[in-house]
Amino acid sequence: DVHTISPFPIDDVARAAAGHAMVLTVEEHNTVGGLGSMVAEAMLLGGVARPLVKHGVPDEYAIIGPPHHQYRYYGLDAEGIATVARRSLADPAEAPLGRAPWGDEDRHRILAELA
Repeated sequence: DVHTISPFPIDDVARAAAGHAMVLTVEEHNTVGGLGSMVAEAMLLGGVARPLVKHGVPDEYAIIGPPHHQYRYYGLDAEGIATVARRSLADPAEAPLGRAPWGDEDRHRILAELA
């Protein structure tokens, strides 16, 4: 529940990111202005140049439904997060501008499963 982290540990996050080939953030809300953005800022201020993948709810009108269906739809359940991590590690360049590799094709598949 990182919305309560203040002050944000910029140096610690930058140091942790520097020790890895790629950084993946996962948040259960809009990825714009959330944890991923805070991590991106920490990396920038710390001079850490690593691919960053922000996974969460895209900046769009969200679907309405039971939380477990929403988590599944947005890939925020265990299977979705594992899929995003595998895809990101396979080719970090496939996630332009920090967008997670979970898209419309995945969401359409989930809707079909839930129907």
